[in-house]
Amino acid sequence: MDRGNFEMLLQDSAYFRHTLIDLQQSCEQAVALLTEALSRQIDAARLAEDILFLQRESAAEAPNPTRDRMLNAMRARLRPPGA
Repeated sequence: MDRGNFEMLLQDSAYFRHTLIDLQQSCEQAVALLTEALSRQIDAARLAEDILFLQRESAAEAPNPTRDRMLNAMRARLRPPGA
């Protein structure tokens, strides 16, 4: 499917839009849970620093707001409460 067909499907199909939204939310939830599990096994502060470093490198190559939102949520999960 080319980009034009994909965009037309997005405009014409509420079901397709909702399916993509559900998929995005499921991915974000899965990444958050994975991040929380990782933070229990390793140095959470170091992981957060590494994510930020790689996020900045990726943003310099190609901006992606969805990726950045997910990575910011991951880093937020790695901060201790009240930090």
